[in-house]
Amino acid sequence: MARSFDIDNVFAQEINYTKQMPLCAHRRFQMRRTTLTFLLAVVLAGCGLSNATQGTAADANMTPSARKVLSDATERNRVNIDGVLVGAEILIVDNSVLDRQMLSEELTKRGFRVRTADSSAEGLRLLGESLPGAILMDSEMSGTSPFTVVRTLTTDTRYAHIPIIMLVSQGKDADGATALRQGARSFVVRPINLMSLEALLHEVLP
Repeated sequence: MARSFDIDNVFAQEINYTKQMPLCAHRRFQMRRTTLTFLLAVVLAGCGLSNATQGTAADANMTPSARKVLSDATERNRVNIDGVLVGAEILIVDNSVLDRQMLSEELTKRGFRVRTADSSAEGLRLLGESLPGAILMDSEMSGTSPFTVVRTLTTDTRYAHIPIIMLVSQGKDADGATALRQGARSFVVRPINLMSLEALLHEVLP
């Protein structure tokens, strides 16, 4: 007989684990927690979301327990600026105006701060101004190859700590594999599942 998945019970176990956890095991618990967040997002996504509108609808249908997981993850990744807690900053490098606008709006709604660049050169210029918590980079930009940019950043001690997530087109998983070889932390296939992307960002943010 199939067993039901009781997510509330899982959360209760995690809370008890936290109370009994020695200080030296804190990092291990963080890994458990971020993995749980990501897996929950995948489970809730079901067969996958085909566009941003479906992602928003899925968010609206989230259970209270699932919403709390993402809320807690968001809170962990907030930083204090002038006494005000704000979300981690994400740099989006994409030459598509529509994609930049959609991702910027959706990530802002989810508590992140966002800056955008329409080219690799502009992205590098913005990096010179301030360092983001993570970078989302389109794999098909014109000009300097995005893969070359990824390799440059991940081998530069000034930027190597910044996780890069490559955005690749459907049917081009090979681009994702190339990005990983060049040092990207992960890749996401379009159309983007916003809930899974949010969970992935919380997982890779320091």
